[in-house]
Amino acid sequence: MYSLDLSESQLRQEEVGLVWRLCPRLKRLDIGVRRGTRDSLSTTALAQLLSHLPSLLSLNLQSCSLLNDATLLPLSSSSPYLTSLTLSGCSLVSDPSLLAIASRLSYLQALGLAYTQVSSVGLTALAKGVCAKVLKELDMSHCERVRDDGVLCLLSHCPSLSILILHGCPLLTSLSRDIASRGHKIKQVTWTVY
Repeated sequence: MYSLDLSESQLRQEEVGLVWRLCPRLKRLDIGVRRGTRDSLSTTALAQLLSHLPSLLSLNLQSCSLLNDATLLPLSSSSPYLTSLTLSGCSLVSDPSLLAIASRLSYLQALGLAYTQVSSVGLTALAKGVCAKVLKELDMSHCERVRDDGVLCLLSHCPSLSILILHGCPLLTSLSRDIASRGHKIKQVTWTVY
């Protein structure tokens, strides 16, 4: 099996080991939830799962409420071929996760960070990291700690970036919006004016 969607299931902690034991060559895994949060998986279970899937290309962890920076560290080492990672709604994820991602995930093209604690420090690391040249899509909607300097760094160092979602980021000013609209190859920008 190469693709597994458990987004609608009630995944229990004791079943996590089955995923990586029965599907060691898994390419796509979706354990994110669309409504509510997934709080049935401990950080230990998540870390164990993430450290045993070396072939993953796409991973959706949307709204896994217990997911934190320490849990994500094994992922950046054990799944180096990730091209798509969704961490949106994981409110405990912050800059240390982005530092790990930026230093190890060189194939990452799409990253969802909506409703996380990521700041401009993490965005700057991402912009100067190993995936900077290939990153195409970035969703930072409702990241309340993101400032203009982080966005400007992304725009300067990520030439492939074509989708940038900044809706609900209260610290951003018109400076970022103006720079994004001039001279950059952004095809889609979503923004909130405060």
